[in-house]
Amino acid sequence: MNILEIPFVELTGACLNSEGLLQQPFAPACQNHLGTMHAGVQFSLAEAASGLFLQQHFPELADGVVPVLREAHVKYRKSVNGDIVAHPAASEASIDRFLQQMTGKGRGSIEVDVVLQNTAGEIVCNGRFQWFIQRIEAGGA
Repeated sequence: MNILEIPFVELTGACLNSEGLLQQPFAPACQNHLGTMHAGVQFSLAEAASGLFLQQHFPELADGVVPVLREAHVKYRKSVNGDIVAHPAASEASIDRFLQQMTGKGRGSIEVDVVLQNTAGEIVCNGRFQWFIQRIEAGGA
């Protein structure tokens, strides 16, 4: 599934930038009571970026698995008054462990780290998203 076609992601107005990274435009609907970007919008961007990372790095699994976010930890570092971009990554060890789990058991978990940066390149938020992913059995999930 295209990340940008998920109804909630559409609602936030997130888009892909010229580098293929998820970007959140600063818009009135995304603001909190202080006029800065709402923490929930930042969380949503980071979570969606972690899912996009999985799709991009494991395309062979895209149509044959059910991914579920199990756990997330975020830290908000700076108020946001403009567009932000999500930079996801996972360690080689985490990727290797996940691939071994999927090969052996047909299910596994992986942690994806996401850094959100403003247009000046400052880190405004970072998070770690733990995904549980299971292969779809023939005839059902």
